[in-house]
Order: sequence, then C-alpha cells, then structure tokens
Amino acid sequence: MLGRFLGNEACDATHIDGGAREEYVSRFAPRGDLRSGFDTYRAAENHLGSGNIESAKTKLTMLVLAVGSEAFIGEEAKDQMDGVAQQVEYRGLTVGHQLAEESVEQLAETYLHFLQNLDRQ
Repeated sequence: MLGRFLGNEACDATHIDGGAREEYVSRFAPRGDLRSGFDTYRAAENHLGSGNIESAKTKLTMLVLAVGSEAFIGEEAKDQMDGVAQQVEYRGLTVGHQLAEESVEQLAETYLHFLQNLDRQ
C-alpha cells in the first residue's frame, strides 16, 4: 500500500528509485509505525499556536528559498514564505509530492545554486 502511495503521489513514479521505495516500506511496515509517521503532521499543527504567530509579526530580512513541486503545491510554498519573509526566491520543480525522491539531483542543484549565490544578492 505505501509503495503504491509513493507512486500515486509522484509526477513521474519511474524517477523514484526502487531502493527508496523499499526503504519507506520497511520503515513504516511494522505495526504502528505508519501512525508514527503521521505524528509529524500532528505535531506541526500543535506548533502553529500563539508562539509562531508572535514570531511571525516580524518578517525575516534574509533571503529565503521556497521550493515547490509544480505537480503538487507549486507556488503555495512561495505564498507561505511571503508571509514570514521580506525576500523570497521561488523555484518550481517539475515533480510531484515526493520532491526529493523524484528529483534528487535537481533539488540538490537548486539548493547549491541558491547557496552559492547568496553573497551576490
């Protein structure tokens, strides 16, 4: 089921390495582990309270990179960062929900390009 989920959420499932699929499945296969995987999302909801709202009143002045997957959330990543940063650079990758798994090299190149050019901003 989890292997199928990874493929269904991908823009091009052939880009997800078989070893990566096996690793995901092996990590979430034991009883209760899939529930634990979703705890990440539950914890995020708990941290969206007043502390973050207070912090967000002052936007970051540093340049922030927002990376979105065009077949999933796309520019929503930029829209979210616009709320907390004065300067946002957006890069959209032609992948689905499994951004890192579908395009490791493209994502790494995006990060490296951003970091290598920070002093030129």
